[in-house]
Amino acid sequence: MSGVIRLAMLPVTAIVDSGRNIRADLGDIQELAASVKVRGILQPVIVTVAGPDRYRVVDGHRRMAASRLARLTHVPALISPITGSRAT
Repeated sequence: MSGVIRLAMLPVTAIVDSGRNIRADLGDIQELAASVKVRGILQPVIVTVAGPDRYRVVDGHRRMAASRLARLTHVPALISPITGSRAT
C-alpha cells in the first residue's frame, strides 16, 4: 500500500480490534450505539491493512464496538499506511 490515506466503506466483519487499544475498558456504549443506529458513524474509524480483505482498528475502538452493537454492516474508515508495531 502506498503512503496515501484513503477513505472507504468497509464491511464491519472485515475489521478486527487491535490489542493496543489505550482504553482497557470501552465503557457503556449503549448510548453511542443508539446514536450510531440513528445517525450512522459521523467520524470515520482509522484502520490499517491486516491481511487480504482484513483491517485492524488503529483509532475508533468505541465507534467500532457501537457499530457492531447497532448491527451496521459497513462503516466509513480511513485506511492508513501505518504498518508494523505502531498499528498492532
